[in-house]
Amino acid sequence: AIIYNENKEIIFNSIKEVPQNLEFDNINKIKSKVFLKLKYDNVVLNAPINIKGEKNNIYIFKKTDMFKDYLKATLHIMICVVVLVIIISILAGMYISKKFVHKLKKLRDTMEKIKEKGISNRVDIYDKKDEFDKVNMVFNSMMDEVEDSFNSQKQFVNDASHELRTPLTIINGHLKMLDRWGKNDKETLDKSIKVSLNEVERLTKLVNDLLQLSKVENELVINDNLKEVNIYNVVSEVIYDFEMINKNVKFTYNIEDNLKLTMMREHLKQLLI
Repeated sequence: AIIYNENKEIIFNSIKEVPQNLEFDNINKIKSKVFLKLKYDNVVLNAPINIKGEKNNIYIFKKTDMFKDYLKATLHIMICVVVLVIIISILAGMYISKKFVHKLKKLRDTMEKIKEKGISNRVDIYDKKDEFDKVNMVFNSMMDEVEDSFNSQKQFVNDASHELRTPLTIINGHLKMLDRWGKNDKETLDKSIKVSLNEVERLTKLVNDLLQLSKVENELVINDNLKEVNIYNVVSEVIYDFEMINKNVKFTYNIEDNLKLTMMREHLKQLLI
């Protein structure tokens, strides 16, 4: 710091080396104001000061080399930080991308297994909170529904094949019998025609029932057409049909004549067959 009077005479100096290009401002112009200026390589603070009633000026300056070094150091630090952030971002992006691709590959592999080995394969779930694993959970749930639907259709086809085979076999047996000798026997002809018509009617109802079951799937089916059925009559019809198909088979049964059951007649025949 330098203190000088209105005559620009230095009355106090704490600076070892006074700059040769140092210029003093007129104290009369400064009055009570404080000025901060940048002169050459120095930062200058110029302010009025009163010492023992005399007007003087205090002149404080600092070389800007320190600020330049500070700015350079700050710039270097900022560059290093930016480079470090970029490197971390690249590494994090690579890690996330690798993880995403890995899980996507697992999903693709599972799809390939489903294509080659069947729909029972599922994607492994490791973290239920992970967004990609949530997608895998939805995929597994969809595949469960597809598998259930496929199994239901498969079971429907099996049931339909089994249920349809019997009445068709009975009708075929009666027609063959009539073709061989039954057409000459009026009683046998009438009975076979009646049985065949009953089987055709039962076949039609059976197809309708199967279609209804395929539509409602697992829902409860309530039928309002339940009636009392004579078990003896139904069993006798079933046995007669089987005896017509295979003459070498004989059935023995003992059922009360008045034994009845509340259900659909066609369903009881299905159970017996």
